[in-house]
Amino acid sequence: RLTVSLGARLDKFDSFGLQVSPRVSAVFRPTTSQALRVAVNRAFRAPALLETYADTVFVNRIPLVPGLPPVVFGTTVAGNRDLRPEVIRAVEVGYTRTLGTRATLAVTAYQNSVRDNVRFSQVASYGPTDPPEGWFLPLEFVPPLPKTLSYLNIGTVRDRGVELTSHASWGHGMSTRVAYAWQDKTVATRNDVAFPLQLNRAPRHQASVRAVYDGTRWS
Repeated sequence: RLTVSLGARLDKFDSFGLQVSPRVSAVFRPTTSQALRVAVNRAFRAPALLETYADTVFVNRIPLVPGLPPVVFGTTVAGNRDLRPEVIRAVEVGYTRTLGTRATLAVTAYQNSVRDNVRFSQVASYGPTDPPEGWFLPLEFVPPLPKTLSYLNIGTVRDRGVELTSHASWGHGMSTRVAYAWQDKTVATRNDVAFPLQLNRAPRHQASVRAVYDGTRWS
């Protein structure tokens, strides 16, 4: 009635060291038509080569004052060799029920928490005390133009929600699948005021219906 699975993956990177990705899951079947399951795991996304080793300068031309030549300044895009991997911790709890011989119903609740999100940010700006080269206006008119852009580890993001799915086989090649998902509002913690996290506004409610015909001559 009870199945327990344990697993772990080890990854070694010369840029930030060893990463361990463990996972444990358990399935309990009180009857032949019911199953309760729970899973906990940790995973990661390694920083990309661009995020770690980028090193380039691009030139901007901005017409700040009508009638005057545009302001020309350089912006450096620099990788961050101190980046840590994004780490996700996930918990999932579910229940599956077989309804007769033709249908199944499943309910799943989940929570994902991602820390050290890698984000592209403006880390240095031109200003009155550090104007761009060739600035021809009074120094007090230097706006916070981007001087250096880089990648930073920022905050923790939490997502959680509930999913319901039902699959039914009606015979003669016909089957249907109905799904509904509710997702709570995404929450950011350990946020840095200087580099606020930009969060996606995911839909709170999603629903879908699918019908499939798979016959002997047509699909």
